[in-house]
Amino acid sequence: MSGGPSGFAPAFAPPARRPAEDPTRGWPLRDFIELGALDGSIPSARYHARHILREWQLSGLGDDVELVVAELVTNAVAASRAMDFPFPVRMWLLSDTASVLVVVWDASPRPPVLMDPAEDAEVGRGLLLVEAVSTRWDWHALADGGGKVIRALITG
Repeated sequence: MSGGPSGFAPAFAPPARRPAEDPTRGWPLRDFIELGALDGSIPSARYHARHILREWQLSGLGDDVELVVAELVTNAVAASRAMDFPFPVRMWLLSDTASVLVVVWDASPRPPVLMDPAEDAEVGRGLLLVEAVSTRWDWHALADGGGKVIRALITG
């Protein structure tokens, strides 16, 4: 992958290894995939993440990373479908060989909503799950209506 999503907060970079001009520096392992705004993109993203983590010898983080990938890609696909024209969804996986940063972009500038669903609700728990299994997560809108980036850090 060349480049990456812009605007990484220093808290998401490996300590003292990322100068501001290169958001992916300090993450020696990098992967990128672009997915359609389709239901099949969610299991495809999980499968892709599982195999990348195996390749990176980080299978121990696999369950948490797959859960985060599924939730973030699900939200991104829904956000893309809600637009006049369904844009693709982009996902980056970055690692410093101990932690994994999952980054998902969609074209919608609307913020993700952390909900407090009723116990019997069938939807609305995605970001709660991301919050539960991630060391931290956040999001930001990109300048000029360029969509948004959501990222979650998973550590062992």
